[in-house]
Amino acid sequence: EMAVLFDASDLLARDRADAYDAAMNSVTFPTCAQLNDDGRNAHARIENWDLGVGINVVQAVTSGQKIKRTAAQIRKAASEDIAIGMTVSGAGRSRQGDREYEIAGSVNPIHGMEPFEIEFTAGETTPSIAMCVNIDLHRLGLPMDVVRAALPNLPASQLYPFFQGHLSGLARAAAKVEDTPAA
Repeated sequence: EMAVLFDASDLLARDRADAYDAAMNSVTFPTCAQLNDDGRNAHARIENWDLGVGINVVQAVTSGQKIKRTAAQIRKAASEDIAIGMTVSGAGRSRQGDREYEIAGSVNPIHGMEPFEIEFTAGETTPSIAMCVNIDLHRLGLPMDVVRAALPNLPASQLYPFFQGHLSGLARAAAKVEDTPAA
């Protein structure tokens, strides 16, 4: 079922930064989430589709955002979840371990066992639209070391273009099927 977790238009500018961070942390492992310009002129909307036990799709339409997971957060709340994200509109950069790359239109897989930083920027006339599928690793039935080794190699797969297209349409599809028995 889709839920609007955050809509900046419902809040005073001074309340947006903390509310945005809390909303982002309610749908993924603990992070520090910031709207660009600390909420003064920021706009954002976060939608979440719960697709069953251990899997959800999050879409954030923002004026830009930064998301960071620190070593201290990992020590306090280790997570074997993985997050497979994509920038649908706007630009983005991601860094986890020794991997750093532009993520505009490409799949960005991260996991919760290592610090990371992601930044999304909006265009002059278009918002940043980022979506992410959060998956409980235990639901996949694969050990974390296997997943960690495989994540950086996703772009080399012959199935990558198919997966990329599937991921970009997932939020639209989730909205259409959320009330059906198949969801």
